[in-house]
Formats: sequence, C-alpha cells, structure tokens
Amino acid sequence: MALINCPECGKEKVSDSAITCPYCGFGIADYYKRKEEEEKRKRQNEQQRQKMLQQEEIAAERKKRFQKNKKKYIIISLVSIALLAAIICSSIFLYNKAQIKTFNSAEEMKSYVEGVYTYEYNDLLNYRLTVKDDYIILERYGEMNRGFGQVDSFDNEEEKYHISEYDYNNGVIHTDKTYRTITEGSGLSAQKKKEEYDIHNEFTVKAGKVIENNKRIYRSND
Repeated sequence: MALINCPECGKEKVSDSAITCPYCGFGIADYYKRKEEEEKRKRQNEQQRQKMLQQEEIAAERKKRFQKNKKKYIIISLVSIALLAAIICSSIFLYNKAQIKTFNSAEEMKSYVEGVYTYEYNDLLNYRLTVKDDYIILERYGEMNRGFGQVDSFDNEEEKYHISEYDYNNGVIHTDKTYRTITEGSGLSAQKKKEEYDIHNEFTVKAGKVIENNKRIYRSND
C-alpha cells in the first residue's frame, strides 16, 4: 500500500488501495484498475505491432533473396525440363529403334516382307500386300464409309511401289515410283485407269508389321 495524491482533488496521503477518496469520494480503486488495463492494452498492441514489423521484415528479406536468385531458379527449371524432355524423347527413340527389324541380306528382308498377309483397314475396306519382282503391291478391295451416306467402292484397286533399295541394316525399303490402277465408272461402263507418280516412299519393317510412311500398317505372319 502506498500514499498518493488523489487524482481528482489532489489531497495528499490518500491510500492507493482505497475504494474512494475520503475527501471528494473519487473512485480511486476503479481509476487505478482502468489505468492498469489501459497500460496492459498498450503493451499488447505494441507487442502485436512489433510482431507484424518482424514478419514484414522477414517477408521483405525472403523476397529480396528470391529476386536475387530468380534467374538461377529459372535456369535450373529450364534445364530440368530440357533434361526430362530429352530423356522422354530418347526413350521413345530407343523403343522405336528396338522395334525395327534388321536383316542379314536384301534377300532375307524381301522374303520376310513377302510373308505379310491381308490387313483389315476398317470394317469394310481391306488391303493385301505382296512382293513381286522389284515391286511392293498393295491391293485394295471392299468399300470405305466416309460418313454422311458417302461410300466409296474399291474393287481390286492396286498400288505398285517400285523398290529402289533394300536397306536391310536399318529395316527400310525405299521406293522411287508409284503406279496406281483404279476403276472409273461402274457396271458395263467401268474402265481400269493406270496412273504413274514419281513419288519416293519408304516402308519400315518392324517386328510383326510393315509400316508405310503415310501410316498404313500391314501385319506380317509373326
């Protein structure tokens, strides 16, 4: 307990624990309670302010470090993406390379391709692949449904590819000319028409299939 001056009337020797001033009746206890609570709130507000300032300083420092290393992060990210893309491309290349069938001679390759049998292109149209002399021969027969009620008929149409080279080490057959026989008209007026094209084409021989460069696939007897 301490003796103080009354905050209201200024009289001396008033106890700071007194409920009221004995001279003017001022509520001393409530006054000091409110004062203590106000000081407590000030301390809490100051602590909160200091905490926010500290957090802002930490955020500013992190942003500064990030800006300083931003270029490095970008380079690392781009290099990582490039490496991942290279790994994926290499895997695809190696897989496709492993699927390619190689041979010991052109005759062995020719014999293998001659074993290709009929391939069903879709529900209606079929292809038949054969090798004769220096030609790959594709026969088309049946009908192709192009949608909207349009159906094209291919009665024994034929494409012949003149073989220019058997690249048996890499499983590729190169052709330099294409001959096409189509049927024009129908019924008694139907006529066969032959066309010739100077088209260089490739057929890749894989395990169990022959793939022409326009993605038609012919399966072999494997």
